[in-house]
Amino acid sequence: MRAYSLDLRERIVANVQQGHNYSETAERFGVSVPTVSRYVERFAKTASLAPGTAPGAKARITPEIWRALEERVQEMPNATLADHQAWLKEQGVVLSYSAVHQNFARRGYTFKKDNYCQRTRRCKTRGVLAGSARGSGIKTQVFG
Repeated sequence: MRAYSLDLRERIVANVQQGHNYSETAERFGVSVPTVSRYVERFAKTASLAPGTAPGAKARITPEIWRALEERVQEMPNATLADHQAWLKEQGVVLSYSAVHQNFARRGYTFKKDNYCQRTRRCKTRGVLAGSARGSGIKTQVFG
């Protein structure tokens, strides 16, 4: 869920300061009573209503590294996720196999088998590992 705008937060606090109770204010602005309470308390303590930082860990793949990885995918379309994982490690980004998969999936990449590689057990493009993805015997390919 996205944070409410700073303008809305200021109007909520101003409404309470004008003498309206929390329930009336919540109903008027379409927010919950605890939200009104939080904003009033935050304003009283810090004199600021700006939203805090988003929870969660900082992204490990920076936008610059992601752009370079996308270029790599275009140059090496038959490279496996394990190849990309190894390349990321060379760049100083250590991620598990599943984390690499999730990063590609989150950005809309699909995962398909390359029929040529599967039939002949060799590939036209350099960089494809001889091993298989998760022991399935099928190489996982990344296409944008």
